[in-house]
Amino acid sequence: MSSETYVDLSKQLKSKALSPVPYLFIFTVLFFSLSVIAAQKKTLWVDECYSYYGIQHSNIHDFFDSILSGINFSPPFYFLFNYLLSHIYEFEISSLRIESLFFILLGIILCFLASRNLFGNLSAFVGTLLLASQSNLLFEHSMEARQYAMFFAASAWTVYLYSLPEGNKGRHYRLLLFTAHLILCQIHYTGIIFSVLAASASAFSNYRNGFFSSLPTQEILSWSISIPIYLFLLSKQSSHLNVWPKANGFEDLISLYSDSFQVISILVPMLICALAIRSSACQSKNSANRLSSINVLLLSLLWLTVPITIWVLSHISPVNLFKDRYFIPIEVALIVLLSFCINRLFKISSNIHSTKFNITILSSTTLLSVFFLLIGFKHTIFAMDPSRNYYKWLVFDKKRTNGSDQYLYYGDHLFFPNYYQYGSSMNQYLVVSQEHHSIYSRFSHLIANNLMLENSIITKTHYQVSDHTPSSSYLNRKLPPIRLNVYSPIMAYPVTIP
Repeated sequence: MSSETYVDLSKQLKSKALSPVPYLFIFTVLFFSLSVIAAQKKTLWVDECYSYYGIQHSNIHDFFDSILSGINFSPPFYFLFNYLLSHIYEFEISSLRIESLFFILLGIILCFLASRNLFGNLSAFVGTLLLASQSNLLFEHSMEARQYAMFFAASAWTVYLYSLPEGNKGRHYRLLLFTAHLILCQIHYTGIIFSVLAASASAFSNYRNGFFSSLPTQEILSWSISIPIYLFLLSKQSSHLNVWPKANGFEDLISLYSDSFQVISILVPMLICALAIRSSACQSKNSANRLSSINVLLLSLLWLTVPITIWVLSHISPVNLFKDRYFIPIEVALIVLLSFCINRLFKISSNIHSTKFNITILSSTTLLSVFFLLIGFKHTIFAMDPSRNYYKWLVFDKKRTNGSDQYLYYGDHLFFPNYYQYGSSMNQYLVVSQEHHSIYSRFSHLIANNLMLENSIITKTHYQVSDHTPSSSYLNRKLPPIRLNVYSPIMAYPVTIP
C-alpha cells in the first residue's frame, strides 16, 4: 500500500462521518441500560454478600483480619479498593453492581483502543462490538458485585499498554506497566498466569534486541511482590469453603469459548491458522507498531490456552480452578484476535478506502451488535424468572417479615442473602465448630452476634434441632420455635433442660 493511500485513508478516518465514536457511544448506552434493567431483576446471592461484608469494616485492622479469614479466598486488591471507597461513599450491593458495569465498559473501551493501535479504527470497532455484544461472560459480570469485572478491565489495560508503539510510550510507561501487572495479579490468583504469559510474549517479541532488553523487568518486579503475598494469604486462609464442585467436563470447556463467540469461536482459530501470523500482521509499516502487533497477537494466543491448561490440570491433579469467570481475561484476547482477522479480511477488499463502504460497515456492525445484545438480554431475563432461578428459592418471601418466626440456617447460601435482606433480628447462623465460629466472626463483625454453635444449641440457647416436636415434658412453650430454613421441616425447638 502506497504512502499516498495511507494519507488518504487517514483523512477519511478523521472525518466526522467515519468516526466510530458515535456508534460506539450508542452501543455503550444500550449495554449500560440493559445491564441496569437486568440487575434490578437479579436475585441476591451469597458471593455478592461476601463482597459486601468483606469491605464493611470500621478500621484497617478488621479489614485485613477479614481478608485472612479465607471466606473470599482472593488476593486483596478489589476488596481494599472498595474498602477505601466505602469511607467516601456508603456502599450497597446495588452500588457494587454498578461499579462492575463501569469496569466492564471501561474494559471494552480499552480493548477497542488497543485493537485500534494495531489494526485501525474500522477493524477494532467491528471486532470489539461483535464480541462484546455476544459475550455472556461480560454481560453477566456487568451486574455482579464481585471482582471479575475489574479483572477484565485490568487485563484490557495491560494489553492496551503492550499495544502502544515505541514512540508513544512516555517516560512513565514502565511504571504504568508494573502497576498494571501488579493489579492484575492482586485481583485474582489466576491473574499471575496471564501476567506470566503476557511477559513471555513480550520477551519473545523483543529477543532480537538482546537478553537484557527483552527481559520483562517490570513484570518480574510485580511477581516478586505478588508471590509472597499469595504464600502468606494461602497459609493463613481456611479452605473450608473451597469444597464446592466446579465444572470440568469437556462440554464445560467448549461452552467457555462458545459462550463468548458462538459460531465465530470456531471461525477465529481457523482464520488464524490459515493466515499464519507473520511480519505483515499489521496494517502499519512502522516497525515499532509491527513489533507491538506481533507481541499482542502472541499474548492473545497464549491467553487462550489458559482454560485448556487448567482444564487438563483439573483432571490429573486434585487442584480444580476451572470456573469460567476465572478466565475472563480471554475475552480481551478474543477481541484482539477477531479484530486482526477482520483487518486481514478488509485488506482483501478493494472498497476498503471507500467512504460509503466504511459507513456501511460501521452502521451494519452497530445494528448487528444491538441485535445480539437484545437476544442476550432476553435470555438473561428468562433465566432470572423465579420459577427457574435457584437463588430466588433461597431467599424468603417478603411476607415472612410480617411474622414473628426466627430462622436458623445451615450454610452460607441461605444465611447471607436472608441476613442482608431482612436484618439480624430474624436470622441466626448455625455453625458446626468453634473454628468456624472464629472464621465468620473475623470475616465480619456485623454478623458475629448472629452466630450459633451447633454443640451449644441446648446448653446455651435451650434450643434443640429436630425434625419432630420434642416430648411435651421437655418443650418450653414460653419461647417460639425457630425455623431452620425455608425448604426444610427441621425446627429448632425451645426445650427445658432437666
